[in-house]
Amino acid sequence: MTQADRDRLVALKKAASGAIRQRQAAEELKLSERQVRRLLAKLRGGGDRAVLHALRGRRSNRKLAEEVEQRAVSILKQDEYRGYWPTLASEYLAKKHALAVSKETARRWMIRAGLWRARLGG
Repeated sequence: MTQADRDRLVALKKAASGAIRQRQAAEELKLSERQVRRLLAKLRGGGDRAVLHALRGRRSNRKLAEEVEQRAVSILKQDEYRGYWPTLASEYLAKKHALAVSKETARRWMIRAGLWRARLGG
């Protein structure tokens, strides 16, 4: 838990105990009163973890499967795709192999696999 999270928790606990009003907690946290009420309900139900994002420490819901990355990299390692830049590589992956990934995802994978070197400074 970061210091900012602890500060939020302190303000919410003060509001829960009645030491300050919900409006004051909202102003202190720069949130709406409605958001403070929602966080207080979450605090009562789930404890101190209420101030943390629910996905903290977990895998993103939008992350592509590891097998997809491995398959794409194994395709891009073939001689046919040598020298392809990430944009063209992502287009070919989509067109020929039904692997729809963004050019930035393809770039990240290619850098990680040593197939592409990022240019520094342009």
